[in-house]
Amino acid sequence: MEDTCGKCGTSLAPAKILYDEYGGVICEKCLEAAEEALTNQIRSAGTLKTVAYSGLGGGILAFLFNPYWLLTVVTVACGVYVFKSLGDTDKAARLGRPGEKLKKAAILGMALGGMAGVVQLLRMMGKLAG
Repeated sequence: MEDTCGKCGTSLAPAKILYDEYGGVICEKCLEAAEEALTNQIRSAGTLKTVAYSGLGGGILAFLFNPYWLLTVVTVACGVYVFKSLGDTDKAARLGRPGEKLKKAAILGMALGGMAGVVQLLRMMGKLAG
């Protein structure tokens, strides 16, 4: 009895039949592709978490050391990346509640980095002692 892959339609011998997590018939090539996609999604979520918390750390550090507004720009760029990435509804749905934490960290990092830039600008203009 032969069966076909539910994804690509390839005819499979009984010894080559595999099943996905939903019990559907799938070939080895499609199963490997699905596993690789899942691995990439997990890696992407880790990268997003790193960027969000790096922006927050950069915002805090910007008050101590901010040469040429570099950390201000970096914190804003990190925040934009986080919000752009979480704008993808699939990724935001997969992250769920942790996605909200990342948004809060990105907002706080952007705010701290922006305030550090304004403080530095005021110091350069002589309006603020320091």
